[in-house]
Amino acid sequence: MMAIGCLFPVLFFLGGAVLGGVLGGQQGSIWGAVAGLIIGLGIPTAMLIGMRSRHKH
Repeated sequence: MMAIGCLFPVLFFLGGAVLGGVLGGQQGSIWGAVAGLIIGLGIPTAMLIGMRSRHKH
């Protein structure tokens, strides 16, 4: 499960860059890549916090 979580930042970064590029050109590509990276890092972090909180109880 964690191996899939490790791919999220890369996949969301690339997906955000492509989608931003299609919708907003070069500027949109940069913003899409940044947003994708933030979202891609947030999902595995939330999964890890959830796993740790369930494992303690």
